[in-house]
Amino acid sequence: MDAEGGETGGSQAMGTEPVDSKTQAQELIVRLQKEKYSQNFARAPDWETPLLPRAGGPHGAFLNIYVNKILEDALAKTEPLSAWPIGSLIVKDGFRDGQGAELQLVSLMEKRGEGEWFWAEYNASLNLIVAGNDLSSCTTCHSGGSDQVLAFSLPQ
Repeated sequence: MDAEGGETGGSQAMGTEPVDSKTQAQELIVRLQKEKYSQNFARAPDWETPLLPRAGGPHGAFLNIYVNKILEDALAKTEPLSAWPIGSLIVKDGFRDGQGAELQLVSLMEKRGEGEWFWAEYNASLNLIVAGNDLSSCTTCHSGGSDQVLAFSLPQ
Protein backbone atom coordinates (compact mmCIF):
# COMPACT_ATOMS: atom_id res chain seq x y z
CA MET A 1 0.00 0.00 0.00
CA ASP A 2 1.31 3.47 -0.80
CA ALA A 3 1.33 6.60 1.37
CA GLU A 4 -2.07 7.73 0.07
CA GLY A 5 -3.80 4.60 1.32
CA GLY A 6 -3.80 3.04 -2.14
CA GLU A 7 -1.84 0.18 -3.57
CA THR A 8 1.35 0.49 -5.53
CA GLY A 9 1.60 -1.27 -8.84
CA GLY A 10 -0.53 -1.08 -11.90
CA SER A 11 0.55 0.41 -15.22
CA GLN A 12 4.02 -0.63 -16.23
CA ALA A 13 5.90 0.04 -19.44
CA MET A 14 8.51 -2.40 -20.71
CA GLY A 15 11.68 -2.05 -18.64
CA THR A 16 10.28 0.48 -16.15
CA GLU A 17 9.09 0.29 -12.59
CA PRO A 18 5.34 0.05 -11.90
CA VAL A 19 3.58 3.39 -11.57
CA ASP A 20 2.13 3.83 -8.08
CA SER A 21 -1.57 4.43 -7.51
CA LYS A 22 -1.07 8.02 -6.42
CA THR A 23 0.65 8.89 -9.70
CA GLN A 24 -1.97 7.02 -11.72
CA ALA A 25 -4.77 8.87 -9.92
CA GLN A 26 -3.13 12.26 -10.42
CA GLU A 27 -2.60 11.57 -14.13
CA LEU A 28 -6.18 10.41 -14.48
CA ILE A 29 -7.76 13.49 -12.88
CA VAL A 30 -5.56 15.79 -15.00
CA ARG A 31 -6.67 13.89 -18.14
CA LEU A 32 -10.33 14.14 -17.11
CA GLN A 33 -10.02 17.87 -16.52
CA LYS A 34 -8.44 18.34 -19.97
CA GLU A 35 -11.26 16.29 -21.51
CA LYS A 36 -13.82 18.41 -19.61
CA TYR A 37 -15.65 15.28 -18.54
CA SER A 38 -18.60 17.12 -17.00
CA GLN A 39 -19.30 18.77 -20.35
CA ASN A 40 -18.24 16.01 -22.76
CA PHE A 41 -19.05 12.69 -21.09
CA ALA A 42 -22.58 11.30 -21.19
CA ARG A 43 -24.71 11.27 -18.05
CA ALA A 44 -25.26 7.88 -16.51
CA PRO A 45 -28.76 6.45 -17.01
CA ASP A 46 -31.30 8.14 -14.71
CA TRP A 47 -28.69 10.62 -13.40
CA GLU A 48 -29.49 13.66 -15.52
CA THR A 49 -29.38 16.11 -12.59
CA PRO A 50 -27.77 15.99 -9.14
CA LEU A 51 -29.74 13.31 -7.33
CA LEU A 52 -29.91 11.96 -3.85
CA PRO A 53 -28.59 8.39 -4.09
CA ARG A 54 -31.36 5.85 -3.47
CA ALA A 55 -29.35 3.98 -0.87
CA GLY A 56 -27.31 6.86 0.48
CA GLY A 57 -23.57 6.44 0.32
CA PRO A 58 -20.21 8.02 1.02
CA HIS A 59 -19.79 10.04 -2.21
CA GLY A 60 -21.82 13.13 -1.32
CA ALA A 61 -25.43 13.96 -0.53
CA PHE A 62 -26.21 14.58 -4.23
CA LEU A 63 -24.46 13.08 -7.24
CA ASN A 64 -23.82 13.79 -10.88
CA ILE A 65 -22.58 10.63 -12.58
CA TYR A 66 -20.77 10.69 -15.92
CA VAL A 67 -19.64 7.84 -18.19
CA ASN A 68 -17.01 7.81 -20.92
CA LYS A 69 -17.71 6.89 -24.56
CA ILE A 70 -16.77 3.22 -24.02
CA LEU A 71 -19.39 2.84 -21.32
CA GLU A 72 -21.91 5.00 -23.16
CA ASP A 73 -21.62 2.68 -26.18
CA ALA A 74 -22.00 -0.40 -23.96
CA LEU A 75 -25.17 1.02 -22.44
CA ALA A 76 -26.61 1.59 -25.92
CA LYS A 77 -26.22 -2.06 -26.94
CA THR A 78 -29.34 -4.13 -27.31
CA GLU A 79 -27.72 -7.46 -26.44
CA PRO A 80 -27.14 -8.43 -22.81
CA LEU A 81 -23.73 -7.85 -21.24
CA SER A 82 -22.24 -9.88 -18.41
CA ALA A 83 -19.53 -7.29 -17.63
CA TRP A 84 -18.58 -3.74 -18.52
CA PRO A 85 -15.92 -3.39 -21.23
CA ILE A 86 -12.31 -2.72 -20.35
CA GLY A 87 -11.70 1.02 -20.50
CA SER A 88 -15.08 1.88 -18.96
CA LEU A 89 -14.80 4.98 -16.79
CA ILE A 90 -17.35 6.38 -14.35
CA VAL A 91 -16.94 9.73 -12.62
CA LYS A 92 -19.12 10.83 -9.70
CA ASP A 93 -19.23 14.44 -8.63
CA GLY A 94 -20.59 14.51 -5.09
CA PHE A 95 -22.27 17.67 -3.87
CA ARG A 96 -23.55 18.90 -0.52
CA ASP A 97 -26.53 20.58 -2.21
CA GLY A 98 -29.15 19.60 -4.78
CA GLN A 99 -28.21 22.45 -7.13
CA GLY A 100 -24.72 21.04 -7.65
CA ALA A 101 -23.05 24.23 -6.43
CA GLU A 102 -21.01 22.96 -3.48
CA LEU A 103 -18.65 20.18 -4.61
CA GLN A 104 -17.70 17.74 -1.87
CA LEU A 105 -15.92 14.85 -3.62
CA VAL A 106 -14.96 13.49 -7.02
CA SER A 107 -14.88 9.71 -7.19
CA LEU A 108 -14.01 7.56 -10.15
CA MET A 109 -13.65 3.98 -11.21
CA GLU A 110 -11.92 2.77 -14.36
CA LYS A 111 -12.05 -0.81 -15.59
CA ARG A 112 -8.52 -1.95 -16.42
CA GLY A 113 -8.96 -5.68 -16.86
CA GLU A 114 -11.41 -8.51 -16.37
CA GLY A 115 -12.69 -7.94 -12.84
CA GLU A 116 -10.05 -5.24 -12.26
CA TRP A 117 -11.13 -1.71 -11.42
CA PHE A 118 -8.94 1.25 -10.48
CA TRP A 119 -10.59 3.45 -7.85
CA ALA A 120 -9.78 7.02 -6.85
CA GLU A 121 -11.41 9.70 -4.74
CA TYR A 122 -10.50 13.38 -4.48
CA ASN A 123 -11.69 16.20 -2.23
CA ALA A 124 -13.35 19.38 -3.56
CA SER A 125 -9.91 20.85 -4.36
CA LEU A 126 -9.10 17.67 -6.33
CA ASN A 127 -6.47 16.59 -3.84
CA LEU A 128 -6.24 12.82 -3.75
CA ILE A 129 -7.84 11.07 -0.78
CA VAL A 130 -7.41 7.43 -1.79
CA ALA A 131 -6.54 5.42 -4.91
CA GLY A 132 -5.73 1.89 -5.94
CA ASN A 133 -6.90 -1.41 -7.37
CA ASP A 134 -9.27 -3.59 -5.39
CA LEU A 135 -9.62 -1.11 -2.49
CA SER A 136 -11.71 -2.70 0.25
CA SER A 137 -13.11 0.75 1.11
CA CYS A 138 -14.68 0.71 -2.38
CA THR A 139 -15.28 -2.96 -3.12
CA THR A 140 -17.08 -3.66 0.15
CA CYS A 141 -20.10 -1.77 -1.20
CA HIS A 142 -19.50 -2.04 -4.93
CA SER A 143 -19.23 -5.85 -4.91
CA GLY A 144 -23.05 -5.86 -4.78
CA GLY A 145 -23.30 -4.02 -8.12
CA SER A 146 -23.38 -5.08 -11.74
CA ASP A 147 -19.66 -5.80 -12.34
CA GLN A 148 -18.93 -3.46 -9.39
CA VAL A 149 -21.25 -0.65 -10.60
CA LEU A 150 -24.10 0.27 -8.22
CA ALA A 151 -25.59 3.36 -9.89
CA PHE A 152 -27.01 1.51 -12.93
CA SER A 153 -27.21 -2.04 -14.27
CA LEU A 154 -25.70 -3.97 -17.13
CA PRO A 155 -27.91 -4.18 -20.23
CA GLN A 156 -30.08 -7.32 -19.99
